[in-house]
Amino acid sequence: YIMNITEKYSVVHSRFFEGNGYKSLEKMHKKFGVDPKASIDLPPDYITSILTPLGMQNKSIIIIADGKNTEPVNRLKSDPGIGHLIHLVPPDVSSMIGDMMIGILGDVFIGNPASTFSWFIAQSRNALGLDHSYLFLKRQKENSTNRSDDNSKRGRYWEIFCNDDCLYDEYPRTGRNASASDG
Repeated sequence: YIMNITEKYSVVHSRFFEGNGYKSLEKMHKKFGVDPKASIDLPPDYITSILTPLGMQNKSIIIIADGKNTEPVNRLKSDPGIGHLIHLVPPDVSSMIGDMMIGILGDVFIGNPASTFSWFIAQSRNALGLDHSYLFLKRQKENSTNRSDDNSKRGRYWEIFCNDDCLYDEYPRTGRNASASDG
């Protein structure tokens, strides 16, 4: 079980899509302009670029994952800056509903724009009036002036865009309008 979680915490959804993740993310890249790899690779600066401005860089980070690719979680755990904050929900206690509730109730949610599960969590958080759901990030250009000192030291710059506006545009893989009713 997960222990020693700070009162405030962030949740990251790590999803590999049975090996088709990059193909799914490439579709989201073409549709929205999101980074075509970061939501699967989860580089530490991608996470810290979201958490640092929110003052959450020293709080627990809970990872909900499909268990198909452990490399991103291991990379985060080995990072000297945030590795000690990473907590993976163990596979033997992970469940769809449990993971969903962890994501909805976290102080920050970082999801994968190609995952309907991430979209559902972000939409639920939005409906509850909870801020800080992040699905849409892209690399900034090298000469951008809108970057944090921490990210400029690492040579990567992330831009958050299109959060609530895109949540109700279209589901990531179906192409259906997310706000359209089925009946």
